[in-house]
Amino acid sequence: MTAGARRAALVAVFFVVAAATIFRHEMWMDELNTWDVVRDATGLGSLFANMHLEVHPALWYLALFPLTRVTADPRSMQLLHLLILCLKLFLLGQYKIAKPLLDALLEANRSHLPRFFNRG
Repeated sequence: MTAGARRAALVAVFFVVAAATIFRHEMWMDELNTWDVVRDATGLGSLFANMHLEVHPALWYLALFPLTRVTADPRSMQLLHLLILCLKLFLLGQYKIAKPLLDALLEANRSHLPRFFNRG
């Protein structure tokens, strides 16, 4: 098995396990509030105005904005999160030379991990 095939298999296994976990997860009020803020925005200007008191990073709202224009189902937010996680895992395995960038991305995400695992 080549290194590329091993990486693809790893990402596929991760996708299956993470999907089983993510799609069983009941969305909390802060997640649904984020969806509501983005859904109710009429444009990017109103999105930034609506999120001035919100706790999630602005990039997350910007990633959700086109998604809310395609579907009204907030579970699509979970699919987007899963795809971002799989892309991150792929990049981590594929481009070891970009380690400083990936370290920064992982460090930015690390603050969310304890919150996810402590949700009960």
